[in-house]
Amino acid sequence: MRRSSAAWWFGAAVLALATGGVVRSSVARSSALLDQLGPLRSVPVVVRPVSEGDVVGRADIRFERRPASTIPDDDVGASGRVAIVALVPGEVLVASRLAPDGLRGAAALLPSGMRALSVPAGPAGRPPAAVGDHVDVLATDADLSTVVVAEAALVLAVDDESDAVTIAVPADDTPAVVSAIAGGTVTLALTAP
Repeated sequence: MRRSSAAWWFGAAVLALATGGVVRSSVARSSALLDQLGPLRSVPVVVRPVSEGDVVGRADIRFERRPASTIPDDDVGASGRVAIVALVPGEVLVASRLAPDGLRGAAALLPSGMRALSVPAGPAGRPPAAVGDHVDVLATDADLSTVVVAEAALVLAVDDESDAVTIAVPADDTPAVVSAIAGGTVTLALTAP
């Protein structure tokens, strides 16, 4: 009985030492990894999907502590601004994915160097476009010849009452689109960006 009891205690001691070594090694590796990732920083994180053009509310984010090296270099964003792209749960809310402070509606989604124009629905109606889609602007004159006056224009807003679509076109294409609206029939064709 004494021999087996001594063997049992010896085995328990060896197992305890081995377990301690494994735990110490795991803690050391974890500590080294945390040192590489940098200090923890509190950042806003998206908690539910936010569509392009929607205002990011306080209920859409929560603050979490994340290692500094995993946070994008961009400035962190804040609630109350418009999302210029769709936001997904788990992503850090950064300023580059938000419109400048104070902008709302189509102005918030208007890219730099572009102009927003409202295009009334033509005889064919408007395509089933939504904010963020792209459309080609086609103009048909009295001779029934049709030309493309703007390609892949970004849809900024859709007015269901009037069927008008607000689009963003490059500044250089603006005169051609305005002339097409004023002088003929304009058709919007849904296209890939």
